[in-house]
Amino acid sequence: MYLERNNFVVGAYHNSIRNTSVYGGYTWTWPLPANPIANAVSFTGGLVTGYRHKGYNSDIAVLGAASIRHDLDNRQALRLSILPLHKRSSATYVLHLSYEVKLKN
Repeated sequence: MYLERNNFVVGAYHNSIRNTSVYGGYTWTWPLPANPIANAVSFTGGLVTGYRHKGYNSDIAVLGAASIRHDLDNRQALRLSILPLHKRSSATYVLHLSYEVKLKN
């Protein structure tokens, strides 16, 4: 779950090392030329919690995610994001599919 306003974003998720993460950051978005696949590409950078463990002794880590957005209409979109892995994760990579709804135009 996340909220975005004026390119600032806050959210929470269950991370790849089975902890709850809370994050905050800023999203840069670049529109793409008209095509049937994607309307924009974005990069989100910020800070995230939830990755502390024996080998990483900090409550806060750097967050970075790249994504593409496909608009369904003027209020709804699908977003596919790729995120870097934490070294303790057993995953090969993280792909995240989001369904977005604008609460207000």
